[in-house]
Amino acid sequence: MKVKIALLGATGAIGKEIMKLAKKDPRIEELCVVVRRRLDTWKDEEFQCKLKVIQMESLDSMEEHIKDQFVGYDGIISTMGCLSKMGETEFRKVEIQYPSVFAKSALSQGVKYFGILTSGHCDANSMFILPKIKGEIERDFVKFGFPHLAYFRAGLITDREEARTIEKVLQWVPFIPKITAPDLGRAILDHAIETALKIQTGEIEQNKHHNVQHNDMIRHAAEIRQNQSK
Repeated sequence: MKVKIALLGATGAIGKEIMKLAKKDPRIEELCVVVRRRLDTWKDEEFQCKLKVIQMESLDSMEEHIKDQFVGYDGIISTMGCLSKMGETEFRKVEIQYPSVFAKSALSQGVKYFGILTSGHCDANSMFILPKIKGEIERDFVKFGFPHLAYFRAGLITDREEARTIEKVLQWVPFIPKITAPDLGRAILDHAIETALKIQTGEIEQNKHHNVQHNDMIRHAAEIRQNQSK
């Protein structure tokens, strides 16, 4: 059995890692990415699965572009996030509005699994914008009604091409939970695929909420690397 997966945030740090892994994953039948620009590294002949690229000038028009595009899909993933310093309005658009449109459209088309990257320090009541918005995502997205919803609560993400100045400093601070971008992408993609396969076979109960913690992703990624090296 194989799965069909859609990804929002494919040109970001974690999305790029997911794309590298997905192109050679034999469990994927079709991969759809929703983007403003197609990267030169996405060569159709390098993908074992069918690659479908939905491209638009602005993600503000996403809803009309993705209508009926996810029929028959098993799951969707969002790794959308902001690196540059933005005002709260723009930050909310990228972190909440776009993933919300993506998710609601997919749900209306029958998709049963939605995984979204949040944070290990979510707090909807925080005075700081990042944990506050991530907390609002976890509080509000559960209301959409996905049969299977996964929150990936990552710690500090390291080894990515573009990083905030504070991240470059904090990666050297001990005791702060850290995960590399490749390992995070590896854990997110595998969780989505394996859950989707279990949904197909009825091995997993409906209406299951997955809170995937930082340490779980570290262990999961390590297990995947170990199995691939055998």
